[in-house]
Amino acid sequence: MSTFADVFLRSLDRALSVLGDSVRSSIYHHLERKHGLSRRDLATRPGDFADALEGLFGAGARTLLKMIVKELCLSVGLDPKEREDWKFSDYIAEANRIFEEQSRYSQGSA
Repeated sequence: MSTFADVFLRSLDRALSVLGDSVRSSIYHHLERKHGLSRRDLATRPGDFADALEGLFGAGARTLLKMIVKELCLSVGLDPKEREDWKFSDYIAEANRIFEEQSRYSQGSA
């Protein structure tokens, strides 16, 4: 059974794959070395992750974060439309809530 962290990391990998495998690996390496964020931490520390990406890519991080949100929303069945007052961490929290709801429902009907 998948956890939310698994779903988040698959979505993250798909979104970052547009940059190429070596760049994606370099991003993960940078996040761990410079910011103390292991790949596994990213689902539970989305604000720190977003800040680190912004430090690395500047304004370009916004596009990457949108791509990650879109992939994650599609994975959990959340409408990926942009919400003016939401930060990256808000999308992650809502996707996690929906994932947990779906998990409880599927366990209850099994």
